[in-house]
Amino acid sequence: MLRHDSRACYDQLGDAAAWYGYVKVWDLIMEICPELHSLEKAKATIHAATKSHNRDGSYADYRRLIEMQLKYVQETGNLDAMQTGEEAFKAHHWLARNFCWHNNYGYKAGVSKPEHLIDLAKLYVVYGFNDFNYRDPETGRTPLATAIARGHHPGMLEYAKFLIEQGADLCRDDPDTTNPLSLAKQIDATKHPERRAAFIELLQAESR
Repeated sequence: MLRHDSRACYDQLGDAAAWYGYVKVWDLIMEICPELHSLEKAKATIHAATKSHNRDGSYADYRRLIEMQLKYVQETGNLDAMQTGEEAFKAHHWLARNFCWHNNYGYKAGVSKPEHLIDLAKLYVVYGFNDFNYRDPETGRTPLATAIARGHHPGMLEYAKFLIEQGADLCRDDPDTTNPLSLAKQIDATKHPERRAAFIELLQAESR
């Protein structure tokens, strides 16, 4: 199959496998045609595996798929290149903005549990991703502010705690649109009163 239009086959198989969590498919295609893999493909695979709600695979499958890509990038000497330039991969901002929902269009994504989010964050730290105070050029928000803006996500409170432990700036002097505490106060109190209160308590305690 891969002898005919191998690039198209590789891309289609890889994209589907990343989205659905078929890590054994990735094992196979990287064994058969490693020359077709690239830094850009590795980043795209991590993107898909992080945000996909079509979760056929277990968390262990998705984690191994992501770490497979990180190992590839490391072994090819591209970890620094992955984190710089216009298409830089900012792992913690990406997690805060795109980590999958526990329930999306009827798909029950068990891999979106808070402990899985923290485990992935720790995995990125192991590989040298420390973009805890990176600011998104579009929103001006740090990963902490981005996580709090998604405060209705079940995993973001634990992620906010993790980011603060890693040295994330509280950005106290920021305007309301990028200030973590201001964003916490904007969480809908009618829908998520406990989560809103927990974020505010966390940030106020850290500010003392």
